[in-house]
Amino acid sequence: SAAVSFLRLLGAPKRGVGNATVAKLVKAADSSASAVARAVCTGEGLDALAKAAMGPKFDAKKQYQELLGLQEQCAVWRAMDACVEAPPGEVAAGSVSALLQAIIDGIDYEGYTKKRSSGKD
Repeated sequence: SAAVSFLRLLGAPKRGVGNATVAKLVKAADSSASAVARAVCTGEGLDALAKAAMGPKFDAKKQYQELLGLQEQCAVWRAMDACVEAPPGEVAAGSVSALLQAIIDGIDYEGYTKKRSSGKD
């Protein structure tokens, strides 16, 4: 599902939101991965969810700051979501290809795969 894929995105490349934090977020969201994805991507209810998962000083924690960064990235991806057609062989601004490239660049997935292949991760 999209929610499970989103939870994988939280951990790869590593951004300080590990399995334990993800499990706490899902538990705080009544075991709903979709609710976690929605909160992070839209910001709606993120503070309440983070407080329930991480405690009262959640906003000072690195994991929360990483979630905010991902929330900002999601806003960029949403803005690019309008897909338009381009001539064959070209990538239109706002196309699925452009969106995927923005996601890959935004999370530095290429750097992550290089680290993994060199055994540094």
